[in-house]
Amino acid sequence: MADWQKRLTDHFERQEARTALLDEADKVSPCDGQDPGSVKQFLRELELLALEHRVLVFDKRARGSMLRTGMRWIQGHQDNPDWMAFKTHLLNSFVSADANNARRIDLQRCTRQPGESLLSYNRRFCELAEDAYQGGRNAEQDTVVRDMPRVKTGLGTLEKANGIKTTHTL
Repeated sequence: MADWQKRLTDHFERQEARTALLDEADKVSPCDGQDPGSVKQFLRELELLALEHRVLVFDKRARGSMLRTGMRWIQGHQDNPDWMAFKTHLLNSFVSADANNARRIDLQRCTRQPGESLLSYNRRFCELAEDAYQGGRNAEQDTVVRDMPRVKTGLGTLEKANGIKTTHTL
């Protein structure tokens, strides 16, 4: 292949990669960090992208103080850019405890709207719960999830040994 053909092929490959990245960036709403709810939504949208595109799309869609804070963190962690650490840094920088408390109140008030499908309500409820309680499960929840199979097995053994049938299913 001649040199000009190789350069042309390289050019088209770069153009295709750039177009793919811009298509990914279009899926994410811009965010300047002013509203805690929009910060959380921004990070949720970034998490839908492939891991290798997240920082590049962040660079394209973040604005103002959000962009400056994120880029400072990225420059300081170029040797080990961990997505979860980056996300945690942004949440700590732009989402206060008061905002999380307000989300918990929103979650408590969350009810199914007239005409709303159960699936839609469930999605909305889960998003509010995720916003209200960052970081996933706490230690007690991890213990319950870890011990539940043992509890179920023990309950089944007790039922068989005593001829009792419980009314609750775990």
